[in-house]
Amino acid sequence: MPRNRLIKAEELSRAVQLAARRGTDGVIVLVDADEDCAVELAEQIRLSIPGHLGSRTKVWIAVREVEAWFLAALPELSGRASVLPGRPPQADAETVAGAKGRIAQHRVDGRYSSAVDMVRLMAQLDIDAAKARSRSFRHLDAALASLLAG
Repeated sequence: MPRNRLIKAEELSRAVQLAARRGTDGVIVLVDADEDCAVELAEQIRLSIPGHLGSRTKVWIAVREVEAWFLAALPELSGRASVLPGRPPQADAETVAGAKGRIAQHRVDGRYSSAVDMVRLMAQLDIDAAKARSRSFRHLDAALASLLAG
């Protein structure tokens, strides 16, 4: 769901309820912070989640963009998922504005589309490298562990 719809209380509530009705044990709400404060945006979103689903729903905000994780693990993505080989580490990937554009610069075809490429890059993402270099990814990992632990 596009971010501009997801941060609207009624849209988020509907999406979380739909996911819960599908028989899931929990729901992760994942949103790019863009220029917003990640902490404030997370709280705004948490307040929009229906009370009976709150304990089964975790909110995670990517600092700036989810694509910052790809920048954080760029050396490990090199040569895979159409990322050019020999890519160097990206210093402080979460402070980069325009991470989508930066990812495109490191791809074989010079393009990046989140709708087309994100799943492929996510499947190749080195979890340990992303956790080591991305604070927001560490938070996501903790949210997932918490959700799975019940």
